Amino acid sequence: MEAFLKLLESPTDFQNQRFKDIQKQCQNSGTVFEDAKFPANAQSLFSVDVPDDSIRWDRIKTISESPCLLIREKRSRELCHGSLGTCWVPAVAAALLIWPEYAEKAMPDLRSQEQELLDPVRFTGAFHFRLHFNDEPYRVVIDDRLPRSASSSSPSSSMLFAHSPDS
Repeated sequence: MEAFLKLLESPTDFQNQRFKDIQKQCQNSGTVFEDAKFPANAQSLFSVDVPDDSIRWDRIKTISESPCLLIREKRSRELCHGSLGTCWVPAVAAALLIWPEYAEKAMPDLRSQEQELLDPVRFTGAFHFRLHFNDEPYRVVIDDRLPRSASSSSPSSSMLFAHSPDS
């Protein structure tokens, strides 16, 4: 674990996306970030052909009035997997809840990023994480669009990866 944490301390920008530059550009132009490296389409999620109209991508603020990046209450068992039935997102969230000292390693500036979620003036739709891929540490920038099943009428059951039981 120590070696892994050392690698996270000096990550490179994934596909040359620099979080601070993206944030500044969005704030200066009054736009919300859309990640061109991970387009909002079915091909970004699946290796098989899935029609784009079966997936709906919504901004986090249209899904929740009080969004957060990490649930801090001791309710990790209450995080539900989404309609795809995969459990890796709830498992990672539970691990970060159990070991909060790693949350700041994986999600730098966590508090600041969460404050931006709630501040309409500062909100850019851009978030960044530290991930480890092929033995290399990366800083990855993502936008706030979340994939949902287009056929479901229930907001919580339509989330593809995970949702809280309250949603």
